Amino acid sequence: MNINFEELAEQLSKSQHEIFWQGGADDIQLYRLEKLLKLNLPQTFKLFLSTLGGGGVADSEISGIESNDATLSYGGTVYGDTLAARTDYNLPSHLIVIFYKDDDTCWCIDTKSLTGTIVSYNVFQQKIDCQLAESFEEFFKDYVYRRLQ
Repeated sequence: MNINFEELAEQLSKSQHEIFWQGGADDIQLYRLEKLLKLNLPQTFKLFLSTLGGGGVADSEISGIESNDATLSYGGTVYGDTLAARTDYNLPSHLIVIFYKDDDTCWCIDTKSLTGTIVSYNVFQQKIDCQLAESFEEFFKDYVYRRLQ
C-alpha cells in the first residue's frame, strides 16, 4: 500500500468544500466490524478507517466507523449502511457499502475480488451495475482528485 490518507485528507481540506472526518478507528473496532459483517475488510480500507474513520466532503461522505464504535448502525456508518442495503435492497452478503446516498446510489467493496474492487450496486434492479475502481485506494484517490478540480 502506497497511499497516505492523511496527506490526501489535507489536500481535500484545501478545497472549497465543507470537510469532516469521523476520527480513526482502533484495531478492536476494525475486528468488530468484520465480525458484524461476517466479512474481511481489504487492508487499504482498514487503513482508511484507522486513519480517518470515514467522512469527507459534506453530502458525499464515505461510510465509516463513527466515534470509534463499529456497532453504530445508522446512516453514514459502514455497518448501518450495509445493513440497510441488505434489508431494503437485498444487497449480496459479499458487498460492503462505502457510499449510500438518497437510497438510490450504493457503492460497495466487492469482497469476492482479490483487490476489493469498488462497484455500483443498482438498488432498483438489485444487481451490480458496473465497476467504479480496481481498489479502495484507487477509489479514494479519484474521490479526492474530483473534488479538487
